[in-house]
Amino acid sequence: MPPDFAHVRIPGMLDAQGRNTLFLKPPGVGRDAMIMPGVTIGDGAIVGARAVVASDVAWWDWPIDAITEHLPTIWAGTPAELEQAAGLVG
Repeated sequence: MPPDFAHVRIPGMLDAQGRNTLFLKPPGVGRDAMIMPGVTIGDGAIVGARAVVASDVAWWDWPIDAITEHLPTIWAGTPAELEQAAGLVG
């Protein structure tokens, strides 16, 4: 896929409501990740290897210095730890 695409719809991946799977800009999707039909992967979102994504993934809007500071939590933290870090950033 070209690096400047605005969004990509995956043909044939419709959920029960007929929504298409949608990727906004180039997301980071790890190896063997399973993206379920009808899900939207937000701009700059990161999906880990072997993750199963069954609901929308929000876009990533942290400044680079905040990402660098909280990198250990991003790599190996729990959702609660990420929410706490997001509260410190936002």
